[in-house]
Amino acid sequence: MKKLLRLAVLIMCITWLLALFGCGKEKPHMLDGPGMEYTPEWTEFTLSRSDSYAQHNFSFTVTEGDTEPMVSGVCRDEDGNEYDVETGIVLTGETLWTLRRLNLEQLPEEEPWPEDLEMPLDMENVKLTLTLSDGTVVKKNASSNLSIEIYNLLLPYFINNQS
Repeated sequence: MKKLLRLAVLIMCITWLLALFGCGKEKPHMLDGPGMEYTPEWTEFTLSRSDSYAQHNFSFTVTEGDTEPMVSGVCRDEDGNEYDVETGIVLTGETLWTLRRLNLEQLPEEEPWPEDLEMPLDMENVKLTLTLSDGTVVKKNASSNLSIEIYNLLLPYFINNQS
């Protein structure tokens, strides 16, 4: 009986020590510490594109508001239906993060068109203006492919907003 009591006490002591030093506990969730707060590079951007192809004439403004990210603007779908939203449409967090992963702030600065050359009338024109988190407004050089990628990401919001 004494051996059984000793074994039970030994098991209880080992269990107590393991519990005391964290064995069997769930790992704590990672919390933000000092200096770990995420500060977005941009708080707003405006992308506009004019092209000889009517569907690719659009203008979007994405703002990260106090409560929700919003998009407003004017665009057309492939059937020629025009969508004009001034009040804004709420974006999902997933869409906002997709836009953030495009790293718009890392695009090169917009270069002005040479003054001695005339701009062709039918040339595609893409303009991207970012408002950085410190309030600075910068113009970036966005490619045609990037503008179409953003167009394809945001167009469904305009289509679904009409329903």
